[in-house]
Amino acid sequence: MRILITNDDSVKATQLLPLIKYCMRFGDVTTVVPKVEQSGKSHGIQLLHAFRAEKRMLEDVEVWAVDSTPADCVRFAVMGLKQDFDLVVSGVNRGCNMGLDV
Repeated sequence: MRILITNDDSVKATQLLPLIKYCMRFGDVTTVVPKVEQSGKSHGIQLLHAFRAEKRMLEDVEVWAVDSTPADCVRFAVMGLKQDFDLVVSGVNRGCNMGLDV
């Protein structure tokens, strides 16, 4: 199974690495997350400017850090990395998920 992990709390989120390691038990994991916190921007995409994506290591796990929104992270994973996924895991969120309430 091919699994994509993303979030809105950034590559620095403390809960990211445990989530990746857990999901690795079930298949091949690709992680593409924002470079910096993007809470409240999860449906937004960058239309006017290019964004950068760079490989980083979280301990012994390779992740992609994208200088844009969570939606752009998923766009990069599918269109930029040219990969298909069976499952997308988004989170774990460190706070309440209030996007639809705003």
